[in-house]
Amino acid sequence: MGTRQTITAQSRWSRKRRGVAAVEMAIVLPFFMLLLTGFMQFAWIFLVRHSMLHAAREATRAYSVQDATAAQAMQRAQNVLQTFGYTVSEFTVSSNLAGNDVSVTISIPMSSPQVAIVDPFNLVGSGTLTAVATMRTEDSL
Repeated sequence: MGTRQTITAQSRWSRKRRGVAAVEMAIVLPFFMLLLTGFMQFAWIFLVRHSMLHAAREATRAYSVQDATAAQAMQRAQNVLQTFGYTVSEFTVSSNLAGNDVSVTISIPMSSPQVAIVDPFNLVGSGTLTAVATMRTEDSL
């Protein structure tokens, strides 16, 4: 008789626990998805900034080593950005020759679709993502 009461108690307990996993998943899943989306957005912003920095370095190198004009250096930066698959019209590319130093700045608004890929709550903000590269010209050596 003791075994029957134990089996009945276990089945009563298992009936009470039915659906608990679904409720726990419903509570935890939105937070997990938000965290995952944040990781993806951060990684994407990091990739875009890294690409911009690479383009700025290439343009600065062309300007300082290969005797390119400012327009040719900016075109070089735009070509590098296009090879990464970005729409160049949203980027701002500027160069500066101050003394013996050449500086190229590339910037894009954070609200651009190329930066904020998954931002339903406007968490990325309204700032500007900027990459700057500076090199000394070879003539100064």
